[in-house]
Amino acid sequence: MLIIYSARQRRHLVDENCPEKPERIEFLDGLVEQEVHSLIAGTQEVKLDLAPNGERFLTLFHTQRYIDSIRDFCSSLKPEEARKRTAEESDNWYARYSYLAACHAVGAAVKAAKLARQGQNSFAAVRPPGHHAQADQDGGFCIFNNMAIATEYLRRSQKRKNQRRATPERIIILDLDLHLGDGTLDYAQDRERVFYFSINHENLWPYQHPEDSENTEHIFLPEGTEDDRYINILEERLIPAIRRFKPTIIAVSMGFDTHHLDHEEFGGVLKGGFDLTQRSYATLREILYETALPHFYVLEGGYNPKSVEEGMLSICQWT
Repeated sequence: MLIIYSARQRRHLVDENCPEKPERIEFLDGLVEQEVHSLIAGTQEVKLDLAPNGERFLTLFHTQRYIDSIRDFCSSLKPEEARKRTAEESDNWYARYSYLAACHAVGAAVKAAKLARQGQNSFAAVRPPGHHAQADQDGGFCIFNNMAIATEYLRRSQKRKNQRRATPERIIILDLDLHLGDGTLDYAQDRERVFYFSINHENLWPYQHPEDSENTEHIFLPEGTEDDRYINILEERLIPAIRRFKPTIIAVSMGFDTHHLDHEEFGGVLKGGFDLTQRSYATLREILYETALPHFYVLEGGYNPKSVEEGMLSICQWT
């Protein structure tokens, strides 16, 4: 599986008390070095690709006024300065290059979507995450909604350019972060050819427990959920949902804040957590491969660097 990554995301600086730090995906820098050595040796053990700037795709979901406000605020900051843009209770921090980092996160997600349309599975390893971002509002460490933008790109594009009659894509979004992706849900609700399926922690921020609808299905699980129960949900609820909706592409908002290490380290801050191991993520990978459908992942939460590394290892199977 291809990993799409940008070193620019390190320049999205946050306060030292914010868990969404650059360090959570710094291990990817080692993969970049590993890829260089693999290329020199003539092997293909690690496959990486660079994320482009996705600024031109922002209006697929966000208002121009909101986009301008983020860009202008970031440009007003001094180098190495990290500040909140709004009220003190906001989770979002910004630095001078946060807008650029967020644009490359969008670019990575759209590139992953394009590759899926071509039959290539990939993982967009991005920060900042995106599934809490609304059309005109940030939140939950998210600036732009990477998944909503990537899905809308697919929804508006043709399945195959060489077909005489274009076949519209049908996209199922799997939101598997610890928290409900309220921004992505708002995007997906009642939108044609999109289905939103989520497995999240009950009674946790953003404190929404929406009812299922014609194109949404939600499962809320208690704190401390372990592999056996989670895998049972994947097998008994996810597989039938995919079969019913009959998607052409599967899009996964992948949060590794469900990992047991995140629960151990950040359970007090996040006020909950699951106790999943690599077994749950490997099962998800196998289920998606068995569908024979093109799919892509976009990173959401996961704040212990080891949680993200072990989770991505399970999904991408690098050694």
